[in-house]
Amino acid sequence: MDARPVGGFPVPAGGFVTASTGQRFWVHDTGAAGTSALPVVLLHGLGATAAINWFAGIAPLAKRRRVIALDLPGHGRTPRYGRFRLARVAEQVDALLDELGVEGCIVAGYSMGGVIAQLMARHRPDRVRGLVLCATSRDFRGRPTDRLRFTAMSALAIGARLVPVTPAQIVGPVARRRSGDRWRLAAELSNSSHLAVCEAADALGRFTSRTWLDELRMPATVVITTQDRLVPPSRQRRLADCLPDARVIRLEADHLAAGRNPAAFSAALVRAVADVSARATRARGAAA
Repeated sequence: MDARPVGGFPVPAGGFVTASTGQRFWVHDTGAAGTSALPVVLLHGLGATAAINWFAGIAPLAKRRRVIALDLPGHGRTPRYGRFRLARVAEQVDALLDELGVEGCIVAGYSMGGVIAQLMARHRPDRVRGLVLCATSRDFRGRPTDRLRFTAMSALAIGARLVPVTPAQIVGPVARRRSGDRWRLAAELSNSSHLAVCEAADALGRFTSRTWLDELRMPATVVITTQDRLVPPSRQRRLADCLPDARVIRLEADHLAAGRNPAAFSAALVRAVADVSARATRARGAAA
């Protein structure tokens, strides 16, 4: 693994891969792990990147299986192609996995990444053998404060089309000349499209899987961030309750667990992936 440290954790160097849809993705791929274990695909949250969201978990996961972590469209180095729509992004990621030669896999998603993972599982249950859903929900617009927040993001998405430059893009060239994790974080964020992030937030506010979540029959583990104020733990718990074959791991952390509690988050992620992988393998063997 060609590793670059982030917060003391090795992250494989990334590169561009073009899916059959024409979407170019920035991908961190550890390659084959020398085992028959299911690979895991990591989908980051809103406004983040693969390196920011998953830096602590990639190396531990790669000891047992292939790990593919990608920047979603308009985030990080992956360019924005058209308006950010969750269903279309799920289709684009699926096409990317074709290009990477991935057949069966586990998909792990954090927050918005968990929504895309749900959509992928619904449309490609033959490929998505298991789910790990972290700090996420069936929907994000239930409370009055949620509705207000996402309404504001809808307005920002409209305004962002008129603003060609963001403060992050100004900071980016400076950050890329500096060393240290904080500057690297700033450089990562400066690559994102502010328009795509606003559009993604708008799309997230409109999403719900309530009417079809019980169709997802593959093994799942829901990692509940118990101090989360953005996605309340009760909402995360309901997500787990609605999945036919779900287990729960409780993580004493807030919505920024991946960055603020990297060691604890990494341990929970590795445990969740291993459990889902074992259950998925047993289920497939029983069906054969």
